Amino acid sequence: MGVEDTTLDMHIDAAELQVDPRLVLPALTELLLNAAEANPGGVIVVRAQADSADGRWTVRVKDRGPGLSPTAMRHAFDPFFSEKPSGRQPGLGLTRARAMIEAHGGEVRIAGASGGGAVATILLRGVVGDAARGAAA
Repeated sequence: MGVEDTTLDMHIDAAELQVDPRLVLPALTELLLNAAEANPGGVIVVRAQADSADGRWTVRVKDRGPGLSPTAMRHAFDPFFSEKPSGRQPGLGLTRARAMIEAHGGEVRIAGASGGGAVATILLRGVVGDAARGAAA
């Protein structure tokens, strides 16, 4: 079993989002790739939720891989950091993801997941469109 056998379980709370896809999509792709590599052949759970009250959009990518070591928790966003075997990848995925989301005024967080694995969270504020806000009112 490999990354190509990984199952994606997505739960999306539909909303009109005002985001730059050139920044958000590559960042989300990096988080999905990390989750798939941590848990090849397993299930990745993606939950996206829009909060029309404050315009916040949250995306959580959760895997059931081995989780993050204490060193990985401290250095996950450092350029060239990787706990993967030498030569596999340059260790820039989370660094790029964070830079793209921060350029959009948001943040990326990494934590251990309850029950094992890891969860990566993208938080973007003020990106839920007026149409979604009007529908919630």
